[in-house]
Amino acid sequence: MRAMSLLVVTLVVVFASSLGLAAQDKTALPPIDVTGSWAGAIKTPVSFSPIPISFKLEQTSGEITGFCWPGEGQVPIKNVKRDGNKIAFDVSGEKVAYRFDLTVAADRLEGKVSADDHGHAWTGTVRLDREKPKQTGKK
Repeated sequence: MRAMSLLVVTLVVVFASSLGLAAQDKTALPPIDVTGSWAGAIKTPVSFSPIPISFKLEQTSGEITGFCWPGEGQVPIKNVKRDGNKIAFDVSGEKVAYRFDLTVAADRLEGKVSADDHGHAWTGTVRLDREKPKQTGKK
């Protein structure tokens, strides 16, 4: 009977320890850094060709800010939420509002975009690649 009690206690301790390690693994995800310029396109069901889009993002102390260029205008990103390697934010203009839900993987942002475009709602996909710094040619 004593051996059975000892076995049960041992199993409970091992199980509890493994739960603690699993919780630590989630918080130990490598930090993401989205600072930089990003360029890519949105594919929508309402457009024949992809829509070019670019972002300039800055990340300091975990806070992400930045701007979007959906065409010729510069629009700030708002309502940024980050969860591990996922980020979500809004971009809105006079009659257009976008919601981006993206996954960060090295030098790529990829995911979904939903929009209210002049009263027409649609959902599409987006893929952006981090732009490499330009070489100046100086040696």
